[in-house]
Amino acid sequence: MPSHARQDAEMEYNAVLDIPTHRNVVKCFAQWEETVPADLLSRLPETVRELATTNRYGRRRRRPVKFQFVVFEWLPYTLEKWAMDQLSDTEQDCPPWPKVVDKLLDVCEGLRHIQRSGYVRTLRVCVCLLKLLWVSQLLGGAGAP
Repeated sequence: MPSHARQDAEMEYNAVLDIPTHRNVVKCFAQWEETVPADLLSRLPETVRELATTNRYGRRRRRPVKFQFVVFEWLPYTLEKWAMDQLSDTEQDCPPWPKVVDKLLDVCEGLRHIQRSGYVRTLRVCVCLLKLLWVSQLLGGAGAP
């Protein structure tokens, strides 16, 4: 990552640390940049290991590349779990439409809180919107009644 892009990312993650608490926003606890310790390289997926150890010409890097690490709040109750719970008492293949709308409104409230806080640029919020697309796939493209 070019140094200006790396600095932008670090500034944004530092800003995320300061977002006020909201029930629909996962808390960010820490961020830092560091090289991956040599003893952990073998545990990484091959593509990440290759990125860490070789340059764009396929040659071994002279210096280890630094990666961005971010620690977010862990929530055991995911959107996927929520969707499965909605299906436990029904034979439908997607949750009832009104419950889907309510859940998406919760997600949108969280996005609005982030945007109104003024800490994160629109680009980062768009990443969250891409996750909404994943939710629509999870819910099987549930349509309105």
